Amino acid sequence: EKYYSGTVFLTSNIEEVKTKVQELLINNLDSSGKFSDPEFGPTPSDPKGETSIFFPPEELNELQGDPEVGALNNIAGLEIDMIQWLRPRDFCTDPVNCHFMTKAEEEEKTPLTSPKELLSKHIERDLTKRLRKGGASSLDVMQGNLGDCWFISALALVAIRDDLLHRVLCDEQFIEYEDKGLYVFRMYKNCRVYYVVVDDKVPCLERSDGQNFPAFARCRNPNEYWVSLVEKAYAKLNIRYINLTSGFIDEALQDLTGLAPGMLKFDSDTDQDSFWEVFKLLSYSNSLIGASLNFQGRKEISDRDKRKLQMEAGQMGIQYGHAYGVLDVREVPDEENPEIIHRLLRVKNPWGSENQFEWTGDWSDDDPKWTEAMRKRYNEVGRMISNKVDKDELEHKFGKNDNIFVMKFDDFVYYFNTLMAVRDFPEEWSGVRYYTKWDPCYGIPPKGKNWTKNPQFPFYLNKSAELAVNLQQPDPRTVSESRHFNKYTILVVVFKLDQRETKVTSFDPKKIAMQSLGANSRCVMANGNLSPGKYSIILLNSLEGCVSECYCSIYFDCPKEDIIFEKENWEVILEEEEEAPRLVPSKSVIAKHALEGVISNFSKKEKFKNHFVKSTLITGNLNQVVKTKKEFKNSITRSVAFGKTIYKKIGNLASKEIQKDSVEPEREETVQDSLIEEVKFENEMALLLGIKYSEYKNFFKLSKDKQEQVASSYQCLSKRVETTLDLSYYCLGNRGLLAVVPQIEDFSELKYLLLRGNQLTNTSVCEMFRRLELSRQYSLLELDLSDNPELDDITGTAAITLISRIQSIQQVYLEDTGVSTKLKQTIQNILNKRSSLSKKL
Repeated sequence: EKYYSGTVFLTSNIEEVKTKVQELLINNLDSSGKFSDPEFGPTPSDPKGETSIFFPPEELNELQGDPEVGALNNIAGLEIDMIQWLRPRDFCTDPVNCHFMTKAEEEEKTPLTSPKELLSKHIERDLTKRLRKGGASSLDVMQGNLGDCWFISALALVAIRDDLLHRVLCDEQFIEYEDKGLYVFRMYKNCRVYYVVVDDKVPCLERSDGQNFPAFARCRNPNEYWVSLVEKAYAKLNIRYINLTSGFIDEALQDLTGLAPGMLKFDSDTDQDSFWEVFKLLSYSNSLIGASLNFQGRKEISDRDKRKLQMEAGQMGIQYGHAYGVLDVREVPDEENPEIIHRLLRVKNPWGSENQFEWTGDWSDDDPKWTEAMRKRYNEVGRMISNKVDKDELEHKFGKNDNIFVMKFDDFVYYFNTLMAVRDFPEEWSGVRYYTKWDPCYGIPPKGKNWTKNPQFPFYLNKSAELAVNLQQPDPRTVSESRHFNKYTILVVVFKLDQRETKVTSFDPKKIAMQSLGANSRCVMANGNLSPGKYSIILLNSLEGCVSECYCSIYFDCPKEDIIFEKENWEVILEEEEEAPRLVPSKSVIAKHALEGVISNFSKKEKFKNHFVKSTLITGNLNQVVKTKKEFKNSITRSVAFGKTIYKKIGNLASKEIQKDSVEPEREETVQDSLIEEVKFENEMALLLGIKYSEYKNFFKLSKDKQEQVASSYQCLSKRVETTLDLSYYCLGNRGLLAVVPQIEDFSELKYLLLRGNQLTNTSVCEMFRRLELSRQYSLLELDLSDNPELDDITGTAAITLISRIQSIQQVYLEDTGVSTKLKQTIQNILNKRSSLSKKL
């Protein structure tokens, strides 16, 4: 591998990893006797560890002139000089009681006075260190200032399952190295097992009072640090921290567990009864579930409806583009009428608890519906969920600021529209995997004339079986040059073969047995029930001529001797064969019984039988959602294949309609971390004073007399420089914007003011315009208010007034706002006229 080959090991041989870890430890101890990672973080060639966080300068030089370079290499305005790589003893609030992971009861500390108590505590701490079972909780996981909520949500979900989490932590094999500051984590990438070795140095920020804290993800308990190190290992696996910006929960779940992922898009027309059954099945069979409100690729939704729903969701506490974890689902009888059953979900926002971003609608913590009796009944139902071992995690803490909330299922379907999950297949299932490539890709029919030359894998079934076929392409995060994370549009199709055929040679829709949707995502899946006979799996990529690896995973519920693959270069899927004992022995029986025949279509409006594509079960594929478009008669069938939706009368082709679907990640909201906001404020103050951040930080350590002496020597105005103030995607809101307006006013050379995606309204923006004019910001060149959907023509009209009074303004950006097209054009005409006049002068 190109990156970190000395500390990231591509192998499933644990003994090989142990040997390499011993060698690493011998050769990389620092003066204190602790392990120091020779490849990631501070190194002799990169003493600040800059390239482990940000893109290196040589890559940015290649993109000079690209307007997105600044955004691509920006983590909430942090600079490398603000970051220190510290070990736990230097950032924990209590270094003596600081541990990788502690038991929940240790979080509530009580003073220890007697020697006997202290000795007892040391013994207990030693036992906790050697046996972490039950020490982790989904409540521990808090997002920091990195835009990786998709990964943090996934980690919170994995923390619910001890068997999955401790497989990631490798604590049984490598716990002995903790004292040396060396940790090993087991993760997956591109269908392969990786062991990632890191030291315990974490990127930290320092407050003006001298207290350090992790800059990115951290544990709720300030004396625990397992979350920070898991995030560090995942950042290392993906080359650097900034590569974790924006993504999907299902991808992170797959990388942490190796299990089969899936994605489901739904809307208010979804058949809620069937959908609720899906939720129960996923939850009760130990699947890991995430959700978000995301309009990427949802072309069937009008821009007006998108803005309306985004605004409504924000007002109810649901952040657009943000990844949430669904912890469990419960059916709770009503207090007054037990025949009425409330369908409730418990959801976790991975942002730190101090942010207080929780659902504020029905069944929120302070809703009057939560009588004492209903609270008790809700938690009693939770304790009856048999597949959850840690019953404490199932107890909802009403009124606690933990960013975990309850909402009714109807509201979930309205305010969310994307479900992501990984399926833990039942015990009796097995799997094989082919590692292959498009070399080159021959496209898809009908455009790709040679599409049958794409990779094919014929097989024979002796008896009926259920199959799930997963096609995956490489994760572009692991390729440094692919910073936009572009993916190919891929799909997988299973054709029925005649006994004489050895492979697919022509396109016959009647022979399609199973197929996935075409999507530009990391993986797609087809699944269904197949009768005995001969079949061939074909892997397709829409970009003809490209060369790329690909991976085909085939899961089946029949004995291995009943399915025969003609190509024998497959490998057993170890994550299906060698899993730790399941938490609930009867889980697979319950799941399989419940899954049989549950869903064929989700939509209420499209009810017809598809003769070519088998009924979709939830076992493997979450993406077979029938979208509501129009009514069809029973004589018409629908088949989604090769990037097209085909409506076919029996025997005759009726029509063709191109259907493209994108699952590229939205630019997500950036968390407002209170500790980091304090540091950012201090940095802004340093900029205002014209001094370095380190000088400003040291200023408060001086005596008052010395502070006055130093302050008198500052020449603020003379040291100020041209300034770009980028506050995009900080979720400022109206209060936040009004709070920073005084700082904005103080900039004497403010040229670029960027306020994209801050949930702003007309009131706060118009007030800012007024203050900009009064403070005479006559150097301002550009103002960006895009992606604030609540802004409308009131802001547009105010913007015309502002640009007429501040003649320096050359550009105003109002994309993805409610400002009318006509008013936007009027603003642009004024600016164009100004530009042409200035050129003549």
